[in-house]
Amino acid sequence: MSGETWWTKLNAKVRILSKNVAVFAVAGTIIAYWNTFEDKIADRHERAWSVIRTAMQWSKDGWGGNVGQNNAIEILTRDCHSWSTAPPLSYVLSYFFQDCVPLQSLTLKAMDFRSLQSSGNLSDSFFACSNFGNADLRYATLRNVRFHAADLKDADLSNADLSNACFYKANLAGVKLNGVKNLDTKTLLNACILKLPGESKRAEIVSDIPEIQGISTKIPDCVDYIRCGNWDASKWDCGE
Repeated sequence: MSGETWWTKLNAKVRILSKNVAVFAVAGTIIAYWNTFEDKIADRHERAWSVIRTAMQWSKDGWGGNVGQNNAIEILTRDCHSWSTAPPLSYVLSYFFQDCVPLQSLTLKAMDFRSLQSSGNLSDSFFACSNFGNADLRYATLRNVRFHAADLKDADLSNADLSNACFYKANLAGVKLNGVKNLDTKTLLNACILKLPGESKRAEIVSDIPEIQGISTKIPDCVDYIRCGNWDASKWDCGE
């Protein structure tokens, strides 16, 4: 074998080996990145859940207000109605956009949810006496949610699923109910609309659904701003 032939074969083997090493290096980088990516998601979700657990304990102890629950809920639900959820790309993109965690059965009474933005699944939750002023809950899943005596002034619930949702004594002034799903409109008569001092007239419900438009003016006025009182658990019904 001549020196030139031997050198040519050696070069060919080196090139093949270099390509294989490069492939394994890229694969290793991808695997390492993915593991880090998954850890970051898990850490982000755990920190958000920790805030929600704190808020639930805060509420259970009889306190109210804001302990960071809005930001936590937004983190856990920000991908629930994003472009990444539309098929067929959703099957691939769901691995990268994982911030759509079901948040059913939360108990957060008398908490501050003003300007909350969430399209997530909050079904079976208890939000009595909480303030949802200007909240953006479009496309949210709100089945069996209890909004007893909550303040929903100017909140946007358009296209939300409101199956068996309860608005007993809730302030619905200016609330947007365009395209809502599964709402029993008769339950709105258990709510009220609060006319604030200085307002020339009360703010009616905004909706593109004729049945809701017809019932809005029949909803009674709220007697006063604070509607919770010292109700016991047996009275937390929907007033049917």
